[in-house]
Amino acid sequence: MAGPDAATIRAWARAVGKPVGSRGAIAAELYNAYRRAQMIGRLRRVGSVAVAVAPEVLRAVSKRGPRPQQ
Repeated sequence: MAGPDAATIRAWARAVGKPVGSRGAIAAELYNAYRRAQMIGRLRRVGSVAVAVAPEVLRAVSKRGPRPQQ
């Protein structure tokens, strides 16, 4: 499964005030912060029921370590 492209992550990082370069590889920490933000946003859109039913998912996503280097 393909992840988000670098331009999407850079735009998000700039929008939320995170430092990001205009070229080069995306740091694993920035990639993971983007993925966490997307997951939390999806859970919030679903509503409090999703958080009440699956709080361990939210915890796992927010505490996930950096993605493995390829």
